[in-house]
Amino acid sequence: MNFLFFTPDEMIDIAQASPSVILINATYRTNKYNLLAVHFQIVTPIGKTASISLIFITNKEEASY
Repeated sequence: MNFLFFTPDEMIDIAQASPSVILINATYRTNKYNLLAVHFQIVTPIGKTASISLIFITNKEEASY
């Protein structure tokens, strides 16, 4: 397994409805699985943030992204 991707279906719809601002946060080996974690969030039109997805990646090679 190269990566594990989590996202609720309704968050995909919300992200497609307001794709103006997407925040991406990557952490390296700070979770209990010792994997790279990438967290995607959006900023809604009313200024709230919502989590779109969480991805665990086994290696940090550019091709994995």
